[in-house]
Amino acid sequence: MLPAQVRNRDTALSLADHTHDLGVSKAITLHQNLLNSYAEKILIQNSLFLWGDYRWLGVPHRCVVPFTAFSEQARQDDGSFHPVWFAADERKPLRFFAGIWTSWTSVRKLKEGEVTADLFGFLTTDANAVVAPYHPKAMPVILERQEEIETWLTAPIPVALQLQKPLQEASLQVL
Repeated sequence: MLPAQVRNRDTALSLADHTHDLGVSKAITLHQNLLNSYAEKILIQNSLFLWGDYRWLGVPHRCVVPFTAFSEQARQDDGSFHPVWFAADERKPLRFFAGIWTSWTSVRKLKEGEVTADLFGFLTTDANAVVAPYHPKAMPVILERQEEIETWLTAPIPVALQLQKPLQEASLQVL
């Protein structure tokens, strides 16, 4: 469970625990208070449009997920993988991933039976020049300024999706 900031029915912001797994993610781990997300590009960028399922992009399903650093798995010459960590700088200031969330009822584990869980996934975009050498496929959409957060959480879909672009290289470094 990770905190995701969502708007409640009264449009007030709240921080609630959500499970990172919107059916398209592969893994999520916490390590020394740093978030490691290995989410694939199919979230939002292609699949939701192909499915014709725009409801996930609406304001009620948008969230932001706080982080200080994130990692991508980089393939080594021997075929193994190791995490490469990224942050704004060594101080690791707080930033936010743009995401979507929903309550989903399903059987996730046979022993638990049917459960309803709050799930989220990250909006992704093309990798920038800092991330691409390690993970050329995609990177999460990172929100740095308060006005970006407000736009993602409140704006109409076409305006909100203008945030779906690679972060400027000067705003990200390998730790």
